[in-house]
Amino acid sequence: MRDDLKIAIDSSYRRIEVEGDNQVVINAIHTRISPPWRIAAIIEDIRNLIKGCHSIYFKHIYREGNMAAD
Repeated sequence: MRDDLKIAIDSSYRRIEVEGDNQVVINAIHTRISPPWRIAAIIEDIRNLIKGCHSIYFKHIYREGNMAAD
């Protein structure tokens, strides 16, 4: 997710929608929970990347709805 976000932001996309099937990651990005220590640095990187975004939206979807990514 972090690498793809960087590509989208560097490509000057103005509106970004991110769908992910990991509820912990989505909640950690939204600061609803503290991220597990193993991914804390990655979550912090994502938060820093999106600070300058005009419009970005993160949404949890169930794994069954995310077959294209799997």
